[in-house]
Amino acid sequence: MIRGFSTVAAVLIAALCGVASAEADSNLLVGFADDTVKWQPAAIRDGRSMGARIYRVTIQWTPGEPSIPPSDAAALARILAAGSGARVVVAVYGPANAAPVTDAAQIQYCGFVATLLRSYPAINDVVIWNEPNKSAFWKPQFASDGTPASPAAYEALLARCWDMLHAVRPTVNVIAPATSSTGNDNPAAPSPSLSPAAFIRGLGAAYAASERRRAIFDTVAHHPYGKTSAEFPWAAHSDGTIGEGDWQQLMSAYFDAFARTNQPIPGEQGVEIWYLEDGFETAVGQSPAYSGVERSRPVLSPVATGGATVAGESVPDQASQIASAVALAYCQPYVGAFLNFELWDDPSLAGWQSAPFSADGAPKPSAAAFQRAFLEANTHAIDCAGLPFAVPTTYTAAPLNLAPPAIVGTATPGSVVSATPGVWNGAAQITLRWRRCSATGTRCRTILGAAGSSYRVRSPDIGSDLSVVAVATNSSGSSTAPSVSVPVTGASGSG
Repeated sequence: MIRGFSTVAAVLIAALCGVASAEADSNLLVGFADDTVKWQPAAIRDGRSMGARIYRVTIQWTPGEPSIPPSDAAALARILAAGSGARVVVAVYGPANAAPVTDAAQIQYCGFVATLLRSYPAINDVVIWNEPNKSAFWKPQFASDGTPASPAAYEALLARCWDMLHAVRPTVNVIAPATSSTGNDNPAAPSPSLSPAAFIRGLGAAYAASERRRAIFDTVAHHPYGKTSAEFPWAAHSDGTIGEGDWQQLMSAYFDAFARTNQPIPGEQGVEIWYLEDGFETAVGQSPAYSGVERSRPVLSPVATGGATVAGESVPDQASQIASAVALAYCQPYVGAFLNFELWDDPSLAGWQSAPFSADGAPKPSAAAFQRAFLEANTHAIDCAGLPFAVPTTYTAAPLNLAPPAIVGTATPGSVVSATPGVWNGAAQITLRWRRCSATGTRCRTILGAAGSSYRVRSPDIGSDLSVVAVATNSSGSSTAPSVSVPVTGASGSG
């Protein structure tokens, strides 16, 4: 099949050399997440023509299996022998119902991955499971009482695998958690799942509770799909979705989860964010290379047609979407990789058709856009200041409380008690609000007009407890921290 991309590449390189204001500090790896490269030698050639520097492939694990099946072993050998120079990332996971939640299963699974490392010295990047915040890949998501179960179980797996794999090879890159961009946080849903931020914070809580002093991952993985293929990559969400445009939310989740622990987060000690799956589905027409029924809506044209609309709104094309997605990833701090989901389309329309090549290997009209976007990233020719959408330049966390506020003095009617604001990191402003609480401290109500660092105790406070809440704010948001409540006695004060 004639593909003719080498000539186009030469022209693009010449043109891009003249870009003056390109970013030079990003070393974004661009490539594809697609098992086609395991079975189709032509797919590796196509990936090379696109400028791919990284591939992610999957290996299925079956409980009790000590090493990878011969067919997968041969496939990995073919990829590595192709000599493309690209990094090969291997994601290892099994059926959702077989998620390794027991000690014995975790030892088996981590041993399986360790055997893979021993067998293939050229493979150094391994993903521990896939989308563990979704029931499609990990069960159970919730315990019988409705509380989240998957974060703690996955944290235990990560801790065991990190130790076993680093014992085999100290330089191994343990990648996790490869979260889905969505989740319903509903244990009663037909397919229960956790939103990515809830899962990440639960992961951090389990890590902190374990009192572990070593890391559990070396690179953060996330799949930043939008809610539809027509949604712009830079779109921000407020419903729990964390797409590519929600970088601040992703960073906040990791900061909240691990800020007080020994686990580095993106931007610390070389930890990066790798977008291991993203993509934009296209229409495929009546091609005989496909079968089944397309269920996703909307699907995009590979390139601009000038007339595509949904509900009266213009719809982007795959070419413009991939260009924006790669540029956004290139310019976001701490993002080290962007992988398009699929190099060749899935021939089943029930799957995804988000590749630059059709299911039969023929290039789509958008293939040149993929090539250009990848080339711009590889040659540092993306001008982050000139993009038509906003890009974060740094992460500023909401204030973090290091020590709670405290009430000083004896609370009796007529006396004046004072409050210290506590110790905070990153607070630009701190306000104090006084509350009247039940004797057990479980029910509190704000005292109207009672704000500031001091409070004169009143008769209505007798029999209750007093508490103060510190509210710290900065440009990223606000955080609160309550004091320990103190009882109000009936004896009169001198003030």
